[in-house]
Amino acid sequence: MTDYSKLFYWVSVADNATTFFGWFAAIFTLLSIIAIICFFVGLADETSLSDTLKSGESMTERQRFIKRSTGWVRWGVFFMIMFWGLLIFTPNKKQSLLIIAGGQTLNYLTRDSVATQIPHEVMNFVISELKTMAADAKVDLGLKTEKEKLIESLKGLSGEEVLIKLKDNPDLLKLYLEK
Repeated sequence: MTDYSKLFYWVSVADNATTFFGWFAAIFTLLSIIAIICFFVGLADETSLSDTLKSGESMTERQRFIKRSTGWVRWGVFFMIMFWGLLIFTPNKKQSLLIIAGGQTLNYLTRDSVATQIPHEVMNFVISELKTMAADAKVDLGLKTEKEKLIESLKGLSGEEVLIKLKDNPDLLKLYLEK
């Protein structure tokens, strides 16, 4: 058997074990519930089991019933907790394949020199696309920068009027000369 066939064999075994643990968790949960109900029904009797055992009297049938149901409760709850724990911590086939595939993918991405460039290239692509989308959005929404607004306001003026306006306001001159 190759490594992969062993791997998939144990994945299917784990999947079957999960089914097994699920069935027994359900059985012992049901058993525990019934045993607890029987225990509380038996406690409805007013005579105390511990008082009877201390005085040396023989136990009544009801007291024996309480003692037996106590044992069923203890063992039922113990096995119920054990099988629920096994069910929770044993991955099924789908979870196992996700663990294997995710681990192998991350191993590949961290060890391969070409794959390590992928996040950098993806970020460059995303940034360039965001810049393009932002420029398109400005055109679509009619948003202009301060410089574009200034140039738009100076278009209708003559050359002398533009010089006078820029001479009177040095901030406009700085804004017009910026790239």
